[in-house]
Amino acid sequence: MGASMGWSRTSLAGVKTVGRLTEALVAPLLGPLIDRYGARWLMAAGGLVSGVSLMVVASVEELWQLYLYLGVLAPLGGVCLGGFVASVTVANWFVAKRGRAVGLVQMGMSFGTTALPLVTSGLIELWGWRGAWIALGAVNVALAIPAAVFVRRRPEDMGLLPDGAKATVPAIQGTSEVDRASRLREAVDADVVWTQREVLRSRLMWVLVLSWGFAQFAMASTTLHMVPFFQDLGYRC
Repeated sequence: MGASMGWSRTSLAGVKTVGRLTEALVAPLLGPLIDRYGARWLMAAGGLVSGVSLMVVASVEELWQLYLYLGVLAPLGGVCLGGFVASVTVANWFVAKRGRAVGLVQMGMSFGTTALPLVTSGLIELWGWRGAWIALGAVNVALAIPAAVFVRRRPEDMGLLPDGAKATVPAIQGTSEVDRASRLREAVDADVVWTQREVLRSRLMWVLVLSWGFAQFAMASTTLHMVPFFQDLGYRC
């Protein structure tokens, strides 16, 4: 896009910076919405907004349009659809196996970031960068919105308990089954529910926010500029 439109690397990097600021401003507002209404409508709306935003990137002629579509609108939809919302939703469904469940969610996103450059490069080869944006946006809408239909806020809304635990343990079950069900019930009962005020006053939360934030600064800036750096060294695909 930079070569085609004559935009500098600094200008294109600014788009990513604006996008991260958009996510940072919107993310704190999503927590109460997820707790109250669940993630289904957020994910559906996020999939629609981000998908349409990606498709209209194909029409950009001015740099400000790229900042609007890819720096504001697409991140706004993406943060409603992405890892934060998905992880919170999954965490509501698991207690004893929460770490495993959230890990699988994160693994799925990592797989996506690994496969997407390969897919995107193939789309660019076939249809150019404008056609690639349209294809990516259309797939985003086609997959995200139907998937959101199956999302439920928490198991209690459906008369269930986290981890598939039972309200009572039937005496006719085998010993191993009784032990397993008892452990699940104990984990559910021991789960700690934090209020927003308690979280904001927790020193641990701010340590996690700052440490994760600084780690993202390093990773995002490295991955953003890595390919142009290799190209300047003379590497070609």
